[in-house]
Amino acid sequence: MEKANFTIRVESERGPEELYCDGSNTELYIHSDKYKEVDHIFNRIDQRDRRLGAFIWRHILGDENFNNVAMYMHNSGEFAVFYRPEPTEPDFEHYLKDQSGDIETWNE
Repeated sequence: MEKANFTIRVESERGPEELYCDGSNTELYIHSDKYKEVDHIFNRIDQRDRRLGAFIWRHILGDENFNNVAMYMHNSGEFAVFYRPEPTEPDFEHYLKDQSGDIETWNE
């Protein structure tokens, strides 16, 4: 049986990238409606240091695409899925930092 996997195409400071996602390197984080904007998929890029990776925020994919990917991850049973009413402080800080970067880029 084939393992569940998918690829997410994103724009980064290095240009277009494709992130390969499977159960060994990708996790889903969902929060209460109050913190819905902090929902994200985390794709690890270093298997030794589990903190190094890409945050793919809900707004990057858009609600519909994010929900479709989240449902796929959940239904496959192969991805770690975490529900936390409130985001962790480091995740929230990273979200705010990424948002300020989006604003700076948009204003340039």
